[in-house]
Amino acid sequence: MKEDLLTILPKPIRELLQREWVDPQGNRKKLVDSVVADAGSYGLHVEEMVPCLHAAYYAFESTDKPDDDDQKLSVTFAVAYRSAFKLLSYGKYKATRTKGGWMQYEKR
Repeated sequence: MKEDLLTILPKPIRELLQREWVDPQGNRKKLVDSVVADAGSYGLHVEEMVPCLHAAYYAFESTDKPDDDDQKLSVTFAVAYRSAFKLLSYGKYKATRTKGGWMQYEKR
């Protein structure tokens, strides 16, 4: 899945995904490895991931970029793609809105 994803994304997004970062569990890895793992947890396919990664990249590009804090930028991208994956999964798994306004997956 990782190679398929890197093949079809534009060069700037591919380059960003090749950056290393420290994930929330404290592991140093490439962003693409985190993306693929997260996509798997939502049951997403490569074609579904692409628009999410485009949206995350747009969010990343619109963020102020201090030269000395690469980790913060990687976290910004990670938060953006995870939010996009979550939104996509709501539609894919037919989530409904609760009385409080939050989205909820159907109970299985």
